[in-house]
Amino acid sequence: MGQGARKAAMLLLSMDPSAATELLKAARPDQVTEIAAELAYLRSAGGVDPHEAVLEFVQMLQNARRSSVDSDLRFMLESALGKEQCQEVLVQVKRLLQAKDPFLAVRNREVGELAAALAGESGSVAALVLNELPPRKASQLLGLLEEPVRLAAIKCMTSVSDVSPEAKVRVAEVVLKRLAMQFGREVISTEERRQRQLRNVALSIRGLKPDLRERTLEALAQQDAAAAKEVRQLMVVWEDMPLIADRTIQEVLRTVDAKQLALSLNGSDEATIAKVRDNISERASEMLEEEMSLLSGARHVEIQTARRAILDSLLELNERGELAMADG
Repeated sequence: MGQGARKAAMLLLSMDPSAATELLKAARPDQVTEIAAELAYLRSAGGVDPHEAVLEFVQMLQNARRSSVDSDLRFMLESALGKEQCQEVLVQVKRLLQAKDPFLAVRNREVGELAAALAGESGSVAALVLNELPPRKASQLLGLLEEPVRLAAIKCMTSVSDVSPEAKVRVAEVVLKRLAMQFGREVISTEERRQRQLRNVALSIRGLKPDLRERTLEALAQQDAAAAKEVRQLMVVWEDMPLIADRTIQEVLRTVDAKQLALSLNGSDEATIAKVRDNISERASEMLEEEMSLLSGARHVEIQTARRAILDSLLELNERGELAMADG
């Protein structure tokens, strides 16, 4: 979709969220994801090129609505796709943003923090960071760097050389890790922080007896019905698979065909794949191997749908108090 997604995002930014939602409903799921990524990119600091007049206008527009644009994006996606698929799209949006611009989170940090993170770094690393910042912020950062780093960075910036996308990703990761170590906080979005909090709540009440857990969830639902629903879903997530008792995994996997199981394992870590293989028959394992070898180009939504079916079965066991974890 490319430039079309950018133009569509610019149009949606200028509209009332309700009207924008109606337009978004007409788009295909993959188009919605790409447009949502552009919306998130346009509203992020540094995500707009100041040298392009039309994008300057968008920057001015989104500055006027910065306080509400995050909720507007979620509102539009939830209204167009539903809450569950909205979450899937937001995960994809995060991945697209990281691939599109690995320095997006770096630009949002304070100049003083960036200077501390670059202390003792090579001139080439500092130069790459400086080149990725808006001119005014880059100038402020340059003045805060130690003299040897500053001089080396300027020398690197004056030489013409191409930097590979892989190198940019590595440097951005190094800087963000340093920032997290030095300032004791991760670079996470408000939505990620919210999801972590809800997951912690889900883990806290997952082990309660069914009747007590249900009363707790009902009390939560009276205060926030949406949060209570998400907590239910977060009691068992895909990352929990290696921690679930073998007998529980075996019970659930009996009803899953090889194709859906192969889809669900696409992109999973080794521990999860090993857990599944250890709990299916030799014949089923051969069929799974065959399906996985034929699997190519699976869409994220297909993978998530396959996983959701397995997780729903695990959640049903949990509601009945029959979900067994490997650690007891």
